[in-house]
Amino acid sequence: YAFNRAHSAAYGHLAMAAVFLKAHWPAQLCAAQLTTRMGYYPPQTYVNEAVRLGISVLPPCVNKSAVAPRVGGENAIRLGLDYVKGLGAEGSRLVAVRGGQQFGSLRDLLSRWQPSEAALRGLVQAGALDCLEPNRRKLLAALPLLATAFPEEDLLGQVQETRELWLPDLPDLSPDQKAAAAFASLGLILNRDWLEQRQPPWDLTRVQAADISKLPPGRPVAVVAAVANRRYGKITLDDFSTQVQVKYDGPVPAFWVWARGRVAQGSLEEVELRPLEGVLAR
Repeated sequence: YAFNRAHSAAYGHLAMAAVFLKAHWPAQLCAAQLTTRMGYYPPQTYVNEAVRLGISVLPPCVNKSAVAPRVGGENAIRLGLDYVKGLGAEGSRLVAVRGGQQFGSLRDLLSRWQPSEAALRGLVQAGALDCLEPNRRKLLAALPLLATAFPEEDLLGQVQETRELWLPDLPDLSPDQKAAAAFASLGLILNRDWLEQRQPPWDLTRVQAADISKLPPGRPVAVVAAVANRRYGKITLDDFSTQVQVKYDGPVPAFWVWARGRVAQGSLEEVELRPLEGVLAR
């Protein structure tokens, strides 16, 4: 590439270091990449790569998450609270309030932390409160009440009367609704099983990106994947199996898309994109 020696040596050193870390400490490397968010690819690509390496990526949890992603347990990464939309600096305050004593109940969490309604909404959508109350629809319906159940002291140092915690008797969200809500909060799809159950909007065979290179040329197929990168008239489609680069210069309707096209030399041609149903842009 006509790089000078110093430039080439710097890139070579980084490449070898990354390969060494990936070979010996893959979970730690993926957690670091999810923490910095400064790489060439979006966080979803690192989640997909972790899954391909056999590493579980777990959603945030108010009792187990740090502010940033951490390796949690054997071959698993626990997402940090900094991935929850609407949480902001309240995530750091939650970790500080929790200290070494986990929250024993929803009342315990609210009385010790006193979050805003936006922070609570993000946590519920992400599934971070499942350890205290697994029915997310109940929590979403009661958000205004929960956010003001344990008010802080007023300007005179007096505390208003604590409200009674009440959750409506409602059925829980469906798996589709949970996946859509989690994506709205995290910007990530962590549930590979849910993704595998999606059916293409066209009457076509659905394949994984890793299968495209094995198929005969000209065969029409559909793939569900994240658009990991776009440049120079090409996009990189990334599902939980691999990445595939395809020629495409049209509009990208969403981050997660259905792509249909014809197999051509291990890639796709005549590509059309549609947004993945049930998952909206963050």
